[in-house]
Formats: sequence, C-alpha cells, structure tokens
Amino acid sequence: MNQRIHVNLFAATLLLSAFLLFIVQPMFGKMILPMLGGAPAVWNTAMVFFQAALLGGYLYAHLLSRFSKKTQAIIHIIVLAAFACALPIAIPAGWEPPATDNPSFWQIRLMAVAVGGPFFALSATAPLLQHWFSRSGHEHAENPYFLYGASNIGSLGALLLYPVLFEPLLTLHQQSVSWTAGYGLLALLILLCATIREVAPANITPQAQDTTTETLTTGRIMLWLLLAFIPSSLMLGVTTFITTDLASAPLLWIIPLAIYVGTFIIAFARQWPVKLEYVLIAQGVLFAAVVGLFLAGSVDSAFRVVVLHLGLFALTALFCHMQLASLRPRAEHLTAFYLTMSLGGVLGGIFNALIAPVYFTIPIEYALVLGVSAFLRYLTDPNQSLKALRRNLNGNNGFAAIGIFIVATALFLWILMLPLAKMRFMLSAATALALALLSGRRWMLAGLAAIILMAHPGYNWDFDHKVLLWQRNFFGVMRVVNSRTGQRYFMHGTTVHGAQPLDEAHKLTPVSYYYNQGTPASQVFALLDSRPGPQRIADLGLGIGTITCYQHPGRSVDFYEIDPDVQTIAENRKFFTYLSDCGTPYTVIIGDGRLKIAKAPDHSYDLIFLDAFSSDNIPVHLLTREAFALYLRKLKPDGLIAINTTNRHLDLNPVVATAARDLGVRSLFHSHGDGVVQGTHIPFAGSLFAVIAPQQDTIEKLLRYGWHPLSYDPAKKAWRDDFSNIIGAIRWKPPVADD
Repeated sequence: MNQRIHVNLFAATLLLSAFLLFIVQPMFGKMILPMLGGAPAVWNTAMVFFQAALLGGYLYAHLLSRFSKKTQAIIHIIVLAAFACALPIAIPAGWEPPATDNPSFWQIRLMAVAVGGPFFALSATAPLLQHWFSRSGHEHAENPYFLYGASNIGSLGALLLYPVLFEPLLTLHQQSVSWTAGYGLLALLILLCATIREVAPANITPQAQDTTTETLTTGRIMLWLLLAFIPSSLMLGVTTFITTDLASAPLLWIIPLAIYVGTFIIAFARQWPVKLEYVLIAQGVLFAAVVGLFLAGSVDSAFRVVVLHLGLFALTALFCHMQLASLRPRAEHLTAFYLTMSLGGVLGGIFNALIAPVYFTIPIEYALVLGVSAFLRYLTDPNQSLKALRRNLNGNNGFAAIGIFIVATALFLWILMLPLAKMRFMLSAATALALALLSGRRWMLAGLAAIILMAHPGYNWDFDHKVLLWQRNFFGVMRVVNSRTGQRYFMHGTTVHGAQPLDEAHKLTPVSYYYNQGTPASQVFALLDSRPGPQRIADLGLGIGTITCYQHPGRSVDFYEIDPDVQTIAENRKFFTYLSDCGTPYTVIIGDGRLKIAKAPDHSYDLIFLDAFSSDNIPVHLLTREAFALYLRKLKPDGLIAINTTNRHLDLNPVVATAARDLGVRSLFHSHGDGVVQGTHIPFAGSLFAVIAPQQDTIEKLLRYGWHPLSYDPAKKAWRDDFSNIIGAIRWKPPVADD
C-alpha cells in the first residue's frame, strides 16, 4: 500500500477513536448529572471512572502487544463486537441514587454498567494502532508518536463541537444513537488497519536501523507518573473552582478538559511551536499572580479571575506535558509509556475526586498540587537540580541565604495574620512580584510558594468567625459559624445558605433571604396567608428550614434535599431551631428534588419553592423547560412557583422567563436590598425572586405588591434538558434592588 494512504488510514482511525472517546464523556456526564443533584463532584467522579477505564484499555493494549499482529486484531475485534451489545448508551432501568452523603461509588458502578465496556474497548485503540504502525515498515515507524497528534486533534474536536453543535442540536437519545453509528464505523476502520498489507521500508537499510535496546529506569518511570499526575489533578481542581459558584454543566467541564487535551497536542507535535523556556517564564508570571490573589483573599469566580486560573492551568499542563514528551522512550516501550502516563492521570483523578473530599476538610487539593507543580519547573535543567542547589548553598553565602529565607518566612506568616485588608493587599502584591522575580530559580520559588499556599490555600474561610461545625462530603464543604453580626450561619462552600439570630428575642425571626417584612419571600407567603384552608408546600432545598416560621393553620412543608448531612445539621437544636420550634409540620425527602417531586401526586401543592444551590451554583436541571412543566403538573390550579434567583454570578431571571414563555404562563420578579430587622441591629440579606403563576388572579395580586413582569430576549431559547447556555446567563453587572 502507498505510504501516504497507509499513514492517513491510521491517522483517521485514531482521530475517530479519540473523537468518540471524548464526546461520550460530557454526553454521559449530562445523562447522570440530574440523578445526583447537579453537584460539581459528579464530573470529578466521572473523570475518575473514564481515566480508570482508559488505564484499563492501555493495560489491555500493553498485554495484547506481546502477541502477533493477527492475534491482536482477532482479539480486539471480538472485544469491540462483544461490547457493542451495550449500545446505544443510556441509563439502565431501575437505577436510582442512594440516600447517602457519598454516592461516588454508586456513580462509578452505574457508569461501569452503562458505558464502561464500549469506552474500555475504544481506549485501547490509540496505543494498539500506534504499536501496529511501529511494526509496519513505514519510514516513520520508529517514531509513531506523531500519530498521537491525530488522536489529540480528535479529542479536542469532540470537546469543542459538543457544546456548540451536538448538545444544542441533538437530544441525548439522538447523541447516543449517533455515537453508536460512529462506534460501528470505527470497528470497520480498525479491521481495515489490521488487514492491510505492511508497507515496505523506504530508504532504510538494515545497517542504518538502530537495533540497540533501551533500558527504563525506575526514576524515569516515576517522572512520567508525576508529570502525568499534576495536569490531571489540576484539571479537576480548576474545574471545581469554576463550577462551585457558577454551574455544573458540560460547557464548564469541557473548557479545562479541552485545555488539557490541547497541551498534549502541542507537547507531542513533531516540532514544538514554542520553546519550553518561554512557557516556563509565562507560567511563572501567572503563578505569581494567582498566589497573590490567594493571599488577597480573592475567591470570586468573576470572569477575569476564571481566565487567570485557566491560563495558569494551561501553562502548567503545557510545561508538564512538554517535559513528559521529552522523556518519552523509543517505540519498543510505547505501550508501557502510555500505560504509565494513564496511571498518573488516574491517580490525579482519584486524589481530587475520592481522597481529598474524605481527608481534606478544607478543599486545599488545588493549591497543594499547584505548589507541587513549582518543584517540577526546569526539571531537565542540570543547573536547577538539587545537587546544584546544594553546591550553591555551601559556605557562608549558603548560611546567609538560609537565614534570610527563614526570617522572611517568619515575617510573612506574622503579617499574614494581620486583619488589615490594606496590609494583606500590599503583602499579596509584594509577594506576587517577588515570586515573579524568582520564577527562574526553581527551588527558591517552589519553597516560598509551598509555604504561602499551605498558609492560605486560596479560599476565604472567614477564620475570624467562631466555627462550630466543619465537614465535607460529595456535595461540598459545610460549615456552621457564629458571625460577628450576632447570627449563626449555615454555609455551603462560599455561600450562606441559612442564618438564624442568636438573640433569644428574635431567634425565630426569618432572616437571610427570608426576612418577613417587605421582602419577596414575605410577599409570596402573604399571598398564601390570604387563602383559607390547608396548604401544602414543596421546598426544593432544605437549608435550615427557615420557611417553617411562615406559619399558617393547616400548612405543611415537604422539603426535598439531596444531602442527608444537611438534614442532620438543620435538625440539630445545638445549631438551629427553626424546624423544631416554629411548629410547622414538615417532612424531609432525601434525594434529588426533581426526581423525587415527580413521584408526588399531581395538583397537590399550593406553592413550589425552588432554593436548591450547591455553594452559589444552581443545578441546571432544576431550571429547564421540562422541569418547570413538571412543577406545573404538581401545582394546584391556583398555585405558584417561587424561585430564589439570588446569585452573585448568573442572571437567572431570563432563564425563568423563557421557560414560562414556552409553557404559556406568566412570570414576575421582585428584589429587595440588604437591611436590618426592625428595632435591632440584626442584618438580613438582599434577595432576588421570580415567580411563575398560571392564574391571572395570582398575577394581579403580586403586581399590587410591586412585582414586575420578567423581561427576556425573544430570540433566546429556553433551557432544556438537552440545552443550556451558561455563558449567556453570566451576570456582568450587579443587580439593582427595587427597595
């Protein structure tokens, strides 16, 4: 066969294989997300599974490479055919998430059953076909790594096309059917690659071929492992950082994953488009800037901060992957190299998704791995080695340098404890400048960065508050704290999810977003209070149960809460007493609110109250057109849906408005600024609420309270289970309160 046709066939097969491997990840992640409340940890756990399945595929390819090409081909085609029986990909019937605070292993079992087989079979394609190519006699057979670029182009293409083409144009079922067709086409291409005649060597004589063997050392293998671990862990760390306060959705998963794959493309290209030295300089500057932000206590996920973190991740992953590529072995150890690299990726995922939530109460894994990455700068430069550092520290100059370092560190830690915001800002700016100047000195940069990041790992955890409880699980970090304002807060991530006054005289006064004088929440309940007879309320998101203090004869509340630990905290009288003392009968139903409320009788609720958040992240599947259609079925004819759309980063009112428009019902909004409880100094938080009210009479009453019709762009589509536009919902300016 012609050599050009030969290489094009292998490249096309590898490209399609990678395309299918990476497009199935956001596709199936979106399938499973609503079952687990839209928590950011769903994607991290999914990535652990996919990385583990990839490792299994690479191990399978490594073991298979010991057989003849014919035997390899027969076995692999049989494996592909066997796992085709699991297609098309879908959630198997009968699977329902358990009522637990850590459903990670349930999710992994589900993914193994639903998608594990086909994914495992495809994951072996890249190392297996490159191994076949290395034995083909092609003029580039001794260096088949250039084909890795074809795989990465397919991977990146899948990630870029999914949110702009596949997700908005195809339903999940249509995506699954299309994926099945691609799987069949790939099997045919693999069969063709296995059966084509090998290419005769061109311009290569036996004397010119290198017949020596290469020995792999333990140190080199450990470097492969570490250089693969760091980018994998940082990818999940930066994804969690972004999605914690924005939203957990395929688009925000894909951006870091696309950056991760893109750095592979650059690193394993035949020729690097940029020198490693320049990458290290740029990475050092961004590294210093991010550490400065950590010191300043800037954790806001605003656009500019997100871009800065993504830029640092991109450059860090790039220098790790470039050094990894420079350490790759010859073709004889190709499958072992990919196997080790995959193992490093799996370990990075396991560290972030399974180990850190159990052992790190504070989410420091992102900062910790950033600090470790500083030790890997200039890894292949002998002048930056530990031996060179020891030589430079010999004699009086070395003792002086160590002394200065110790004094500077002690001074830094002392200043860090000062509560003055200006002092902290000046310190952060000075530290960032110092780190930038030290970016060319590997060990000094790494040592100072490690101290800084361990002392302040990038999260503003309000150490000045008295912390009564601090715990972390699959769904996030939870704290109960006594604030300086005389309130007890329940915090999830970086956001207050409930507050109760400590003053006995006002202990049962609703505060936070639910103050009972002139706020949107109070007006919704005033409307219900004007109606006689029993009332049943559904509240998606328990918090601390503040709304039970809006009492009314015959009123009861069904709380739908996915995290059982939240119920434990809310019902613990040592922390909060709204549920125990306000007297409103209530029931807590553990599970995803949308899945559980679907089992309630139709036309059974007077009010459905949506207030489910993870930190400041709203679960997207609770705000889709299909979700609101479900809520409307559960409402009584004169009922209404109230949505707490208060959010630092997303403008959710147009999302509600477009869903209401598509369903043919009216929607209104109202806001209220921060204030204090009458006759006290107890603060309450400003809030922004939207309502959907099917009956005109309800709309008229709310308009008299000062509510306004929701506005929206008629050209914009409503969010659906198969479509959401997070970028379009980003709040570029803070909201303005009506009152």
